[in-house]
Amino acid sequence: MPRFEAFRGLRYQPALAPIVQVIAPPYDVISPTQRVHLASRHQANSVLVELPEADLTGGRDRYAVATDLFLRWQAEGILAVDPQPCLYPYRMTDTAGRSTTGVIGALGLAEPDAESDILPHEQTLPKPKSDRLDLLRATKS
Repeated sequence: MPRFEAFRGLRYQPALAPIVQVIAPPYDVISPTQRVHLASRHQANSVLVELPEADLTGGRDRYAVATDLFLRWQAEGILAVDPQPCLYPYRMTDTAGRSTTGVIGALGLAEPDAESDILPHEQTLPKPKSDRLDLLRATKS
């Protein structure tokens, strides 16, 4: 039986970062033009970490840029860890008005190659998968 548990999430603090100004669609549907627009909405818009750009003048790759921002936002209190473990409800609505509702929690998975009731995400491609893993490793999130 898989474990699905509450956890202490890291969330934007509304007084410093109004949610409407810092949310962004999933990274894989954001165009370059939309990224610029989202980034201009707030200095801590999630797109800056979710879809980082390299700092060519500073010689930092995109993962270093994302890590620096992510750590700075935490140090400045823009992002803070919830005091208690929680399950987090969410609703995503697409441009056609269709909604998906769910809950985010910590999911304990079986060891690789072990039998499990949890199915892998549908048709993921190796490059985006490795990019997301590299981002998670860099930001330690």
